[in-house]
Order: sequence, then structure tokens, then C-alpha cells
Amino acid sequence: MKKYIALSIIFCLPVFVGLFALEKIIRKIPNSYQYKNEWMAFHAKDIEALILGSSHTYYGINPEYFSENTFNLANVSQDLERDYFLLNKYINTCPNLRYVLLPVSYFSLFSNLEDSPEGRERLANYTNYMNYNKQNYEFEILNRGGDKLKSYYLFNKDTKACTLYGFGTSYSVDKKNINWKDWQKTVKRHTHSSFERLPENIDYLNKMLQLCKQKNASPILITTPTMPEYYNHLDSIQLRTMYRTIDELKSLNPHLIYYDFLRDSRFEGDDFFDVDHLSNIGAKKFSTMLQEEVQKKFNL
Repeated sequence: MKKYIALSIIFCLPVFVGLFALEKIIRKIPNSYQYKNEWMAFHAKDIEALILGSSHTYYGINPEYFSENTFNLANVSQDLERDYFLLNKYINTCPNLRYVLLPVSYFSLFSNLEDSPEGRERLANYTNYMNYNKQNYEFEILNRGGDKLKSYYLFNKDTKACTLYGFGTSYSVDKKNINWKDWQKTVKRHTHSSFERLPENIDYLNKMLQLCKQKNASPILITTPTMPEYYNHLDSIQLRTMYRTIDELKSLNPHLIYYDFLRDSRFEGDDFFDVDHLSNIGAKKFSTMLQEEVQKKFNL
């Protein structure tokens, strides 16, 4: 028996060492979560404006067009719970923070990343690269590790896919899909038959508003521009609930600012990457407009 155990250890040890080494290699591949966590560790003290949210702001608001020192902490499918985690994690390291930009999209109040098909994979990124304690550690080998290795080492892709200031670079207008105006799947994915997540998401918003108040930073809610193909097919009950919730938050928080660009007709054609995301061209336009609004509001 002892000989069998010894032989098993001798056989398995190289396998475990190899897997451990492979895990370390994969974790060294650049990604936006790792980059943003490291960037904030070194530069948070200089930040004056912080952008949170999902892909709507990750690809929609470019810090380069803001006069203040601005960083984009948004990420694909990032929900209000993860927004709160990030704001709570970093706000005490941002002594110069003046305002926080936070999107409230059609789906924001009714969804949670944990419910989505890609939830486990994306949650693992917060755990592995941003010290998120709610989710257990996930081995990158099991988290599409092979795809990440191929993308970075074989195809030499930009796996970080964001600029120096955290703006997503994947949605440039020259990369638009031929079916970029298709809206049915997107609207269906964003529409929720149950509003069971609404109370907890309101709670996360209130917690973020309270954090901003404690640090004398102004919270700014934003609904980003979308195409008519998208907003004309949204569920009226869910949309009214979104607006009613925002109105209630504003009535309870006089300092709260809200900008609604959902149906803004100034955005068209190449301003969009698809029906609910801005392209790099639209992001420049939107960021410039947003900066002007903020400057006007705060007399900057």
C-alpha cells in the first residue's frame, strides 16, 4: 500500500506542478479587471471623477474627454452589486473625488450578474483580480483558460482591451457586425418578468449615494443613448418602474443628479456599435456632451 501511495504521488506531482504553473501563466495574461485594480492602487489619490457601470459606460464614456482626472471602472455586465463593491473598496483612497458617474440602464434595477449565463466566469474575475470575497476563488484553467492562452499567445490579441484610463476599446465602428441593428435578442435579454431583484438593487444604489455623501462627492445617474430599434420595443411597465425609482431616489436625495439620454436624437448611425451601445465615435460625442453638462452644473 505504501509503495502504491508513493508511486501515485510521484506520478501526480508533475501533473499538479504543471497545472499550477499553467494557472500562474494564465493569471499573468493582461485583462481589464487586473489592470483596473492595479491602476487604482497607484493612482486613486489623483482621481477626481470615477465612472462605474456595465458595458454601456465601459464603451460609452471615455475619460480622455474630461478635464478632470477621470478613470473608467466599468466592465462588461457589471451590475449594481459589483458597482457598490468597487466604490466601497476604493472611495477611501480617492481624497480628491468630486463626482461619480453611475449608469442606470433599462435592465440595471432588475438584474444581477449571478443570474446571467456568463455570471460565474465574470464573477471569477472580481475574485481573482479585484479581491472580491463573496465569490470563491476560481481556477483560471477552468474559466476558459485555454481560450485566453490562445487569444494572447497564439493570436496576439489585446486581452486587456481598454485604454490607459479604463475605456473599452473593442467597440470601434469598423468592427460593427452586419446585424448590428438587430434588437429582438437584446431587448428580450434585458426585459425581466420578475422584479425580485429590485429591492436589493435599490439598496445598493442607496448605499452608493450614502458613500458619496460621506466623501462629499456628487453622484450622477446616467441612462446612456440607445437606438430607436431598442427603446421603441422596451417593456413599458419595466421602463416606468425604472423612471419611478429614479424619481423616488431624487426626492430622497436632493443632491442627486440624473441625465437621461435614452432617446436622445442627437445620436445616430455610426455613433452606435449596436442598438444599445455607443461606438468609439459615439463615445467621443457622448463624453464631450456629458463633460459640458457636468461643467455647467458644477461651474467648472
